[in-house]
Amino acid sequence: MANGAIREFRIGEGGLLRRFETAAHLTRLAPQIACALALTWLPVVVLSLVNEWITGQRGPLVRAVGFHVRLLVAMPVLLALDQAFPRVCRSVLTQLVTQSFVPEVAEVRLDRALRSGTRLADSSAPELILAALALAVGLGELAGVVPLLGRTRESGLTAPHVWYALADVPFVQFLVWRSLWRWVIWVWVLIGLARIELDLVPSHPDRRGGINFLRWPSIGYCTMLVFAISSILCANQVTRFTASGVTLKTFAPLLLAFAATATVVAFGPLLLFSPQLIRARRIGLIEYGRLGTEYGRGFQKRWFSDRPGAGIGPRSTQPLSDLAVTYRDTIDRFRILLFDKRDMVMLLVATLLPMVPVILMRVPSEDWRRLLTVLTSAGL
Repeated sequence: MANGAIREFRIGEGGLLRRFETAAHLTRLAPQIACALALTWLPVVVLSLVNEWITGQRGPLVRAVGFHVRLLVAMPVLLALDQAFPRVCRSVLTQLVTQSFVPEVAEVRLDRALRSGTRLADSSAPELILAALALAVGLGELAGVVPLLGRTRESGLTAPHVWYALADVPFVQFLVWRSLWRWVIWVWVLIGLARIELDLVPSHPDRRGGINFLRWPSIGYCTMLVFAISSILCANQVTRFTASGVTLKTFAPLLLAFAATATVVAFGPLLLFSPQLIRARRIGLIEYGRLGTEYGRGFQKRWFSDRPGAGIGPRSTQPLSDLAVTYRDTIDRFRILLFDKRDMVMLLVATLLPMVPVILMRVPSEDWRRLLTVLTSAGL
């Protein structure tokens, strides 16, 4: 039953845009990116060239770094995530079942959780709402309610600005919100999994009961999603940041707020499994401690009884030695979190990386050395 539910599980194959991509035979990544650029980035560039030929002035939109980063960097990353995320999630669920972490009596609950997630992914209503909100943002920029990238009093509202506001902005905004919606669906599935009493293995070498793979979506998907969003936010602020005297101290609150939010979104759902990990560690300590006591007493009696060495073979101490290694390297160092400091540093790097070009020109070298020291001490 569980294997069938996993095969039918969909988290990135459903929804309004995916149905359009399937109907248009745009299911592969390269054609998707090419088609998206042809409908967003290319028309603005062409219209800007035509406008420059007519007026003799180059449009400010194509000179804006935010325009190119949004469409040439963030958009391909978001489309690639949409392709990779379903495969990663399905791989995680397959390992969970094939390695027998889900007891047979709990397969019905797993099936229910997966089918619930599939219904959310297949629903067109959420994506319709997101598309409407994204279009509203573009219309707001066109109406002047929201600042429009590259629009100045001198340039006014040109054809490139109109295309950008009605096509580019809504499409990229929709991709961002849809990616966040995909993550909400996965968190919903994780909540269902956390309610299942998983059959964890305290002596597993991953020191997390064997379910270390549950963190893969949090590390891969959220890291790249944070990179894409950070690229958009950063590039849109290049002009303002370079025009004002921004230092690391004045920029730190925005960095910290964004990084803290990303950390909670990425790793917060994994805390749902900590109670089971704590319980598995306690069981491992008790069981292997009892086994160590039995082996130790047997070893003591055989070596220090009235007839020392009686019945002892050449490998008689091996079980006790193996048990000691297992206890010391695995049970005693069992982790109750499915993420560690390196994972958080990776997320922080994904947040900071797009912002480096923005603040590199304004931040003193002393602040950069201080930041490098912080990252190095964090285990980077």
